[in-house]
Amino acid sequence: MVDRLLYSMLEGAETLGLSRAGFLKLVYAGVVPTVMIGGRRLVSRKALESYVTQLETDERKRSRERFKQRMEQKVGNGEAERR
Repeated sequence: MVDRLLYSMLEGAETLGLSRAGFLKLVYAGVVPTVMIGGRRLVSRKALESYVTQLETDERKRSRERFKQRMEQKVGNGEAERR
């Protein structure tokens, strides 16, 4: 089977595990780019993969920031000195 390059809005939503309405919010907000072909709005596999990669990158940044804040709190409370 050949991997498809373009998916319908419903297929894009299903691929990401989102509702169609939730996916369309991302599309209309410009978060996930789409293309128009013959009156049909389609989303590319690359756009879906890029969106997921961005989510993962953002989550790693948030995780590092939370860790840094916890460490700063521990140092501020003197917990690091007690150990």
